[in-house]
Amino acid sequence: MDSEYLVVFAIEKQRFAVRHTALERIIRAVAITPLPAVPEIISEVINVQGKILPIINIRKRLRLKEKEPQFTD
Repeated sequence: MDSEYLVVFAIEKQRFAVRHTALERIIRAVAITPLPAVPEIISEVINVQGKILPIINIRKRLRLKEKEPQFTD
């Protein structure tokens, strides 16, 4: 039997899972740059080691109330 690794996260007391193969990396919250005239769920980008990556707003995708990002040390 093949094992499948999942990344599990919670939003508003609901648990979700994504196959690890669908992810490139997971990083801590960083400063984001807003973009005009882009799809609503991809409204911002971040710079990770010189590579510009889109931010997908899962809360918007799931039609949940917006929440300010929580930065941790």
